[in-house]
Amino acid sequence: MERNHCCGPRDEAGPEKVHEVMKMAPRSIDDITARANEFADQFENYEPQPGDENAPLPPVMAVKLAAWRRDTAERELAEAVRAAREQKLSWRELGEAIGTSGEAARQRYGLPA
Repeated sequence: MERNHCCGPRDEAGPEKVHEVMKMAPRSIDDITARANEFADQFENYEPQPGDENAPLPPVMAVKLAAWRRDTAERELAEAVRAAREQKLSWRELGEAIGTSGEAARQRYGLPA
């Protein structure tokens, strides 16, 4: 019995046949610059439409954005802890502010041994 696959019927003796193959031709720096200028023009000429600000992000972009925000928040928190320690706040106070124990805060944000 022959089954259909995403690329069409399968040969009994061989792999699925691919009907079209996309090849990326080598491009010159001028081609790349021209394409970049096209994107810049699209960006500069973009007129926001009502509802654009509430449009859902594609799932992968939402994950990337959340990861970026997490990384940014972690850097800000580490800097805030460093500044607080310079002001002589205890690890206990910092742990309470972060929502953990002072020892856990010291282990995470303290200077490496």
